Amino acid sequence: MSGTSMATPFVTGAAALLWAKYPSASVTAVKDAILRSADDLPAFASTTFSGGRLNAQHALQMIDGTPPAGVGFTGTGIASAYQLASSFGLGWTATDSGTGVKSFDVRFERAPYNGGFGPWTTWRSGVTSSGGTFGSAPGYSYCFEVRARDNVLNTSAWSAPRCTNFPVNDTQLKASGGWSRVKSATRYLGDDTYSATKGATL
Repeated sequence: MSGTSMATPFVTGAAALLWAKYPSASVTAVKDAILRSADDLPAFASTTFSGGRLNAQHALQMIDGTPPAGVGFTGTGIASAYQLASSFGLGWTATDSGTGVKSFDVRFERAPYNGGFGPWTTWRSGVTSSGGTFGSAPGYSYCFEVRARDNVLNTSAWSAPRCTNFPVNDTQLKASGGWSRVKSATRYLGDDTYSATKGATL
């Protein structure tokens, strides 16, 4: 006998039932629930892919149709309004009581001290790590968002943005007459701009 398996309409119906109850569930989540919830039957071990009989009721009980929760950032770096180093550590976290957290995406947008924010840029995609070191440019404000996906690919919404700022280096500012610039290990980014001239501006 060849053609479409008679199991097809039953499995399709079960999938439709799962999506009716969990409309945001991923394809992977539905497939996983159907396969894991099948009733094991020895007679089917060598004749079917799952080795079992479809059990829609069990599939409804087992499906993980919920994306990770508690998605956000950790660490003291992002908690600071200003950064004085050229890089800082950024951590992220999420929880998932179903199949567990699989990976994260992290993106950022930035704005120069004299302009507006540009488009969101991907920084990390599908990473399993829970943090990294972000290198920055002075004179920019950065905002970050993170999202998480579980092991059946349910994906959370982007988190609320967290922002921090890197002060502009004084060498980026145009100086009027009367200013002097020197290198100094004790100053921000090793530069010092000073003046004793009344009315001198940056």
